[in-house]
Amino acid sequence: MATMKNRNIAHYLLALALLVAFGASSCSDWTEEQPVKQDIIKPGDQDPEKYAQYLETLRSYKKSNHYLVFARMNNAPEISVSERDFLRSMPDSLDVVSLRYGDKITDYDAEDIPLVQKKGTRILYGFDPSEQNGAGFTQYLNGLIERIRTLGLNGISVVLSTPLSAQDEQTLVNSLSVVAGPGKSLLLVFEGNPEAISKTNRSKFDYFVLPTNTMPNVLEVRNSILYAHEVCGIAMDKIILSAIPNGNIFDSNNKLQKAIPEMARCVVALGPVGGLDVYDIHVDYALNTEHKYMQVRTAIDLLNPSPIK
Repeated sequence: MATMKNRNIAHYLLALALLVAFGASSCSDWTEEQPVKQDIIKPGDQDPEKYAQYLETLRSYKKSNHYLVFARMNNAPEISVSERDFLRSMPDSLDVVSLRYGDKITDYDAEDIPLVQKKGTRILYGFDPSEQNGAGFTQYLNGLIERIRTLGLNGISVVLSTPLSAQDEQTLVNSLSVVAGPGKSLLLVFEGNPEAISKTNRSKFDYFVLPTNTMPNVLEVRNSILYAHEVCGIAMDKIILSAIPNGNIFDSNNKLQKAIPEMARCVVALGPVGGLDVYDIHVDYALNTEHKYMQVRTAIDLLNPSPIK
């Protein structure tokens, strides 16, 4: 990614006005485990013409040169306790949302997917191949691709917890790279240490999300970026850092900071790299009761100063 340049935010003033009218609309939280009927008033139902203008401006912004902001949503909880568990309530300016448990996408998720995609947000099918390798792995991957097509998703996120055998890795890459990756219509993202993927296969992925969410200080983050770039050969604009809402990290002055805004600063100061991925985004929903997703919105403002939230 090219070095970020000064923004002409006047281009997005219309979006700010429309955001005030539409961006905060959502239904109330609930805590009862019994199903409760909710009458969701969608922003587009209030003033369709202005909302259409807002969506067009939002999509234009996401096509512009900017730092990407990903989020990983732990979809399909056993009990949905609030709007934090629904795609429709994600911040509008997110570029990518990965559904961590792609194999468990519910009817509610499927209903929300096209609503979120209208905002230019790409939705990824997340899965851990180490939980599926072995007999029937090829069949599983073929079924996964078919499911992605049926749902109309925008790509795949490979969340690798345990290294694969050479054979299973090649099966994985051969199957997924037919439809996803650089030059393909679908994104292909790898979450984990890029060293877990062989050198010849790293070029098959669009982005690598580094496990910086577990790192205690920015020095380790810096070393992780350097290792991914200089040793593993990952282009800087393909590197995405990760953080969690309730995490903390020591900055370069050895002062403890909230992880998400500090990691957003690392995206620029230690690279620049491609962007930031917020894991467990549902946690940020409730950290500030007056302003949902406060840390995520702060990170978006730090990375891409503009009126769009």
